[in-house]
Amino acid sequence: NVVNGVFLPGIAGPGVHEIIYYYNSGGACENYDTTQITVLAGSSLTVQNIPGYCENSNPQSLAVVSPTGGTYSGNGVQNNIFSPQVAGVGNHSITYSYTNASGCVTDSIIEILVNPIPAVSTGVLPDFCQKDPAVALQWGAPAGGYYSGPGITNDSIFDPGMVGQGSFLITYNYVDSIGCTASVSAYIDVHPTPPEPSINKTLNYLVCDWGFYDYQWFFDGDSIPNSNNIKWTAADTGYYQVMLINEWGCTSISDSLLVDNIFPTDLSEEVWQNLVLYPNPTRDLLYVELPSRPQALKFEWVNAMGQVVDRGTLEPGDPMRWQYDMS
Repeated sequence: NVVNGVFLPGIAGPGVHEIIYYYNSGGACENYDTTQITVLAGSSLTVQNIPGYCENSNPQSLAVVSPTGGTYSGNGVQNNIFSPQVAGVGNHSITYSYTNASGCVTDSIIEILVNPIPAVSTGVLPDFCQKDPAVALQWGAPAGGYYSGPGITNDSIFDPGMVGQGSFLITYNYVDSIGCTASVSAYIDVHPTPPEPSINKTLNYLVCDWGFYDYQWFFDGDSIPNSNNIKWTAADTGYYQVMLINEWGCTSISDSLLVDNIFPTDLSEEVWQNLVLYPNPTRDLLYVELPSRPQALKFEWVNAMGQVVDRGTLEPGDPMRWQYDMS
């Protein structure tokens, strides 16, 4: 238990140990004396299973060694509180020191692992139109996470109609195989949908009732090439529709309008053979029965002396009976 005059309590072990001191003056005479050294028993420390922590975990109160009442020290430890965010990713050696009632100090080294959080991304989130149907968001990485935020249902379904027009902060949340979580947020833009248009019809001329949009006309369900104006001239009988397109590409389409008759597009004698004026001549009221007018009609009233009484323009329109005062 004694090596080179040094007493080794750890080798001697707990208990009372007799120590003999020998002395020789250089001759045949020698002497010795004895004493006792008591080695007190230290405490036996038991270390519990230590779970790994995540890099973004909250500070943890350390109570993984018994008996309790000792002191922990090491990287990321303050007042027996271990902070994974301060310690950082990796293995950390933490010392536990315990002093028993006899004043004996026992130390134990424990290892605490801090795991990195997963790297996550929302991906490139598309823009939506207010009247778009609900859609499953699937751009988050790694796959297998879930979404939260305005307009989100069932962890991944985004409904533009639920939130309306605006920008909305959406969060993608992911939990990896060891239970570490991470999240990232991005904005989803929801743009307004154009109003539902209607078609006004005059003869063969079709006009959309909303201005300042881009347009697309349809005939019997098929888009008409190069029909990108607010108006369109029907060339065949059938069903016509017009679509409004705003600056974000959001669309709205009209109900179908049935064109069941194509009017002549010239002013030939055959077209106007049913024109009726009566009485003629007259000094007061003149009645005119006009056929359909596919284009504007200029008129001029002349009296019996060849003098122009009045002139003007009639806009295109359906058949009409017109009264004019010649007095």
